[in-house]
Amino acid sequence: MKKIYKIKTLAVMAMALMANVAFGQTLKVTAKGEPVKNGDVITAECQVEDYSTPGSPYYYLVWDPHIEVALTEGSAVLTVSVSLLTDLNSPNPNDGFQFCWPASCQELKVKGDTVMATGEIGINPQNLQIHRMSNLTTEPDGSVEGGELKVKCELESEKIEFTVKCLSAQFSGVDETFADSNAAPEYFTIDGVRVAEPRKGQLVIERRGSKVAKRIF
Repeated sequence: MKKIYKIKTLAVMAMALMANVAFGQTLKVTAKGEPVKNGDVITAECQVEDYSTPGSPYYYLVWDPHIEVALTEGSAVLTVSVSLLTDLNSPNPNDGFQFCWPASCQELKVKGDTVMATGEIGINPQNLQIHRMSNLTTEPDGSVEGGELKVKCELESEKIEFTVKCLSAQFSGVDETFADSNAAPEYFTIDGVRVAEPRKGQLVIERRGSKVAKRIF
């Protein structure tokens, strides 16, 4: 009886191990915190990112789907490939998509472009950093076309493929973000006295359009 029991126990353990190998999901992909499955379509939202410095306006219109990847346990090398499925038809040479993983960035600007990178991941989520971007250094108004990408994450025998869809956006007129960034700065002391040229090390209040902030020169 003990021998039969031992055989049955080993058989159950073997079946459990096979089940874990067949059905266990080691790779986790999320977008905005929600699980991503094979065939999913993710729509990214538009936002303005301001990289301006005094006297040098520099903006991006960005669609960031906030995609993260992680493992349920351990660590392994993940391969990520991104393919641009649609034409952008943009006169702006800086218009396109940017893909960063895990430390280097690559760009896709023409339909059919595909980039691929590998990197080791663990249980801590890492951002794929797939952005739809349009350089707005000289033209803060107008429209930006959308686009679609196919993303493939491969980890040994596991594979998750999904689509990132970016919608077109129309910008009519300079909004508050651009107006504030392009406004000439005004400086005041903490007591409210206007300062024409702040001296080095001086703490002042900087007003730029509708935005106010403390600044040390």
